Amino acid sequence: ILDRFWLFVQHFIPVRLVDSDTLRVIQNLKDAHQIVMALTAREPLEVVYTKKQLDSVGLSLNNTVFAEKILLGDSLYEQGVLYCGDRSKSEALMAFFQETQSYPKKVIFVDLILHNS
Repeated sequence: ILDRFWLFVQHFIPVRLVDSDTLRVIQNLKDAHQIVMALTAREPLEVVYTKKQLDSVGLSLNNTVFAEKILLGDSLYEQGVLYCGDRSKSEALMAFFQETQSYPKKVIFVDLILHNS
């Protein structure tokens, strides 16, 4: 369950890219026709704040392969971001693959926290 304070303050917290090459790398992958999406432990009700934060750093993960919005029980895929909610990241990702009938040959996972990668 999300802390009410976090829901309140995240609207006011400025964000920045962890790596200055992030936008270039993502654009290069998109230019090479690779699907790029984000996987976050955030709750689906954080979509608005997350979208504003991504927009503030110029990061768009929209793609034309999947529907703009896909409900997955407790999880939600919207505009290139998969919000896991109460599911683990692996459970949410598998639910996404099953719902979209998309089973990639390879998934490359990048995380800013080394032990999560």
